[in-house]
Amino acid sequence: MAGRQGPAGGEGTGGMKFFKKITDALKAQKSRSLQQSTNDQSDWLTFKRFKGDNFWLVAVNRGLFNNNQIIAMIWLAIEYRFLQRQLVNGQMPKTDLANLYYAFEDELERDIAAMHGQIAASQTGFGSRIVWLCAPSTRLEEVVRSRASQFSSFPVDVSQASFKQFESLFPSHSEQQFAGNAQILAQLQQNGDDGSMNRQIMHWIHGNDTSNLHKIANALEAEGYRLEEISEDRIRFSRMTALSEKQTNEETTKLTMLCEHHGCEYDGWGSPVVAATIH
Repeated sequence: MAGRQGPAGGEGTGGMKFFKKITDALKAQKSRSLQQSTNDQSDWLTFKRFKGDNFWLVAVNRGLFNNNQIIAMIWLAIEYRFLQRQLVNGQMPKTDLANLYYAFEDELERDIAAMHGQIAASQTGFGSRIVWLCAPSTRLEEVVRSRASQFSSFPVDVSQASFKQFESLFPSHSEQQFAGNAQILAQLQQNGDDGSMNRQIMHWIHGNDTSNLHKIANALEAEGYRLEEISEDRIRFSRMTALSEKQTNEETTKLTMLCEHHGCEYDGWGSPVVAATIH
């Protein structure tokens, strides 16, 4: 069963502990956003920030929050804007274009590493990409502008930024949950799963109040879920359904709200791999 803590199975130790372990939730451009050479990959989280039916792909270096000097650092943002013909579905840069700015960012990263600087975050979508940088050196802007002037593939705008901008990028609880869903769905697909096939999806809820857990259990049964186990501190329940990112995120939101209303915690879901039936 994929979920909770991935294909290895097990019940996990809490929903947020699972979500905080996410390092490679998405493919293609998504995975590259995590691979910062001067930082521990486990510090990076990539997730979607939705605006209507579309989204930005955001990657943040959570490890920087452990740096007590981070607020006082010099902050800059670099931005690329792309032409419609350079985008996929008018949103994300095509692969050849992405490879160009990745190469530029790799060079820039080496430049600022010499002054103990780091790439802190990126946001890609809606025809542009913004990357936030920070360093304790006042030479940061000089070094970044020098490198940008050597990049001829497309214009690079450099502007002053702040820790508050970086802080605003940090994912909400629901965005972390959705990133966890994306990781599980990717794991299932990599193992040959066909999301259109119905299967038994297992869910977990934890709480310290038995009375509230029973209230949740009653609500779940009324919604058509099957109770598999209920104890003094948890509920395990299931439902037969197909899988899609939209449906999974909607269900996660609904179950999280139900748990919050009763002072409990939704601890995620898991699914077996279900291959397409060959006739």
